[in-house]
Amino acid sequence: RPTTARRPTNAWVLLAGVAPELADWAAYFSAGAGTRAAIEAGALGAATTRAADDQLRAAEQFVAIVDDILGILPVAG
Repeated sequence: RPTTARRPTNAWVLLAGVAPELADWAAYFSAGAGTRAAIEAGALGAATTRAADDQLRAAEQFVAIVDDILGILPVAG
């Protein structure tokens, strides 16, 4: 019997499907996949310091939003 190999589904696509309220975030992070892959592969200069800082701030904001959706309280430090 022939089998059809399915491509793995991008986690961001899955997120947008199960949490449509996070679809904009999923699209934002998915759009940066190429840059992330280049950085992971060791490409120097794949992102500027400013772009890295912007990405970090966006990730922190995303985590805070998800924490709020899930009802996770911030850890006192």
